[in-house]
Amino acid sequence: MPQTAERLLDRAIEDRTSLDITTIYRKMKAGTFPEPVRVGKRRVAWRESDVVKWQQNLVQGVAPQNLAATKLVHARGRSRVGRR
Repeated sequence: MPQTAERLLDRAIEDRTSLDITTIYRKMKAGTFPEPVRVGKRRVAWRESDVVKWQQNLVQGVAPQNLAATKLVHARGRSRVGRR
């Protein structure tokens, strides 16, 4: 089946999101990823526009209030490395 600009099949959705198909289905079940549309009897595809919206709504990085706590955890982890 040819890939169209509007629909993303399994491999294309994995490449576009850097997620494997199992993770995509888990996120769909949790309601955190767009639902696909049926394009055949046993084939689904995702609307490219839905995936773009999902990507734009992702939170980037760590929230500023959590940044200090994250640095503390990493610092503690490094301080233990090499100790016996």
